[in-house]
Amino acid sequence: IAQLIQPNSYLGNSLNYTLIEPPFEPKFCLAILNSTLMNWRFKLTSSNNNVNAYEIDNFPIPRIDFTIPADERQAQTDALISAYLGAVEQGNPAPILNWKQEVYGVTPSDVVHDFLAYLAERMIALNGQKQAETTRFLDWVMKTMRLKSGMTLDDLRGKTILQGYLGDYQKGQSETAWKDFSRRLYENRGVFEKSLTEMEEKIRAEYEKSLAVLRPIKHALEQTDMLIDKIVYRLYGLSDDEIELIERPAYQQGLVDVKAEIAKIPDDKIDDEARVEQLSESILSMARRYFARVDPQQVALELDKALPNWGKLPPDAPIFLQTGDYNLNHLPDNLDFSSSIISYTKAVEVVLAKQIFEPFRQHYTDEDCENEFLKKYMLGIKELTLVNFMIILSSGKDKALRNFVQQTVRNLAGLLELVKDNITIRDQRNDAAHDVLFGREDARAMREWAIAVLRAI
Repeated sequence: IAQLIQPNSYLGNSLNYTLIEPPFEPKFCLAILNSTLMNWRFKLTSSNNNVNAYEIDNFPIPRIDFTIPADERQAQTDALISAYLGAVEQGNPAPILNWKQEVYGVTPSDVVHDFLAYLAERMIALNGQKQAETTRFLDWVMKTMRLKSGMTLDDLRGKTILQGYLGDYQKGQSETAWKDFSRRLYENRGVFEKSLTEMEEKIRAEYEKSLAVLRPIKHALEQTDMLIDKIVYRLYGLSDDEIELIERPAYQQGLVDVKAEIAKIPDDKIDDEARVEQLSESILSMARRYFARVDPQQVALELDKALPNWGKLPPDAPIFLQTGDYNLNHLPDNLDFSSSIISYTKAVEVVLAKQIFEPFRQHYTDEDCENEFLKKYMLGIKELTLVNFMIILSSGKDKALRNFVQQTVRNLAGLLELVKDNITIRDQRNDAAHDVLFGREDARAMREWAIAVLRAI
């Protein structure tokens, strides 16, 4: 990790520094050095955690030709900044990707230099905002719970989880669920003067308030980080295949790490559905990051053949399908294919929810239903999962739902036949979120099932 060194700072023996001289902007070099490309390059030659002088000297910083008049250069840079801010404000990466394609190859390198310097400055500011809000909230919790004299947050068990409640987007982490955050507080109840039961409602309200502040910051960090990586790749002239070669190892390792982390949670701390949901959210986050940098064109072509218009399915379903297919076709044989199992089943769950059950809830009431879970879902007091959907559909007891589905789906008989075997699907999906390993053929069979269900719908 590279950062700007403040005056009167001292470096430990595992660190090193370099001086950035004009006309280079230090924050431009910061963007380059902290990019995925440069991190990959550094790891090729570094054998330990020290940063040696010769390693800094060998960093291949790109040559920049500073040729444009200052006013014109500033105007072009401002145009890029304006487009970036507009895209982030809309919360949609697509506009960034669209105008960014126009930048590569036609924008002078000195404008790219200035724009990267701005993005690095933006990352610094966003991280500062994130740190400030996280510190504010945790300090507030410690004061509200009245941490005993002489104790600090650093003395608490599970402090890393408490401090990282937003989740690290670079690791595909989702935000910590309230029940998990409150459990960590409860485990430390001995260091507080106040009872968590007494203060829980107040703390939970502040927790949601803090997350509401942090979510757009996290989103902006993720998008800005992605944009820096994409520009740096093009600045060095890398092809799509070369970018994939650099990005894929970290993506694959991330899939392994996140499953291992979730699988080790004791069963008495989390139920199967929560475990699957947590894993699927992490896979989705990693896939979004990966596919923002790597264009899986062949995967899209294969999905076009198997399921025309798959890209028009409800949000998240397309990327789950894309993730399942990419992992199915690109993971080495010796790796676990649980990520494909989870992705395919999640794609089906999303489509069943968005195209059948949510529309049904809009037109009917709980009085039209027989299944108790479905009644609670209609009242908005229970969320249903894939297995719930499959059991309710296959039972045939809810006549109003059956009539609604008959008018909604393409092939009712085919759909009902496919959702009969809900036990097998449930067991495979649950096992995929535990320490069970799945092979390529297992993933391929789940793909066939998922595509057949989506065709029927």
